[in-house]
Amino acid sequence: MTIAVALVGFVGVLSAQFIAAWREDRRWRRDQEREDKKWQRERDKEIDNRGYEGRQNAYAQVIAAVEA
Repeated sequence: MTIAVALVGFVGVLSAQFIAAWREDRRWRRDQEREDKKWQRERDKEIDNRGYEGRQNAYAQVIAAVEA
C-alpha cells in the first residue's frame, strides 16, 4: 500500500514538473513572438523613414536645380 502511495506521489510530482515546463515554454514562445513583432514594426518604421528621407532629399535636389 505504501509503495502505491509513493508511486502516486512520484507521478504527481512528475506531472506537475511537466505541466510547469510546458506552461513556461508556451509563455517563452509567446514572449518571443511579441518581441519579434516589436522588432519587425521597428524595422518597418525605419524603412518607411528612410523612404521619406530619400524622397525629401530628392525633392530638395530638384528644387535646388530648378532655382540654380
